Amino acid sequence: MEKENVFYIRVNIYVNRVSQKKIVIGERGELLKNIGKEARIEIEQILKKKVYLDIWVKVLEDWQKKTRILKELGYRWA
Repeated sequence: MEKENVFYIRVNIYVNRVSQKKIVIGERGELLKNIGKEARIEIEQILKKKVYLDIWVKVLEDWQKKTRILKELGYRWA
């Protein structure tokens, strides 16, 4: 979505367990904050516009084994 020359990008990061979610987020959210900052900078360089990243980490057990979910995420098989 683009609003007033700013791209809004919603990102969902799926993990299998709550313990993995804690690892991705990091202590006091610092790891996720740094990942988001670096990603935003790179995307802004590519798009030549300001970017707002809305990043969420969600627990979805065994998501990588569920065909329906993989299809929803855009995975394709040959």
